[in-house]
Amino acid sequence: MGSYQMPAIRAFSQSAPALNEEEAEEESDDPTKAERYADETDVVIVGGGPAGLSAAIKLKQLAAADGREIRVVVVEKAGEI
Repeated sequence: MGSYQMPAIRAFSQSAPALNEEEAEEESDDPTKAERYADETDVVIVGGGPAGLSAAIKLKQLAAADGREIRVVVVEKAGEI
C-alpha cells in the first residue's frame, strides 16, 4: 500500500450536569438533556445498510493489508441492521 496517512479524528461530547430527582423527572422526556456518549475513532460510517457495512469491512481489510490497526464505527438508527 502507499504512504497515505489517515488523519486522526476525535469525536467529543459533554454530558449535562447531574440533575436532582425532581429535575430528572421533569426532564426525562427532553432529548436535549440525555446523557451523551463520547468515543475516539478513526472512521465513522453513518448507516448500517449494505453500502455502509461493505465500506467498513473494506476499510478494515485495507488497513490490515497495510499492517495498520484502525477503529471503524458504524452508526445505525434502526433497531437492527
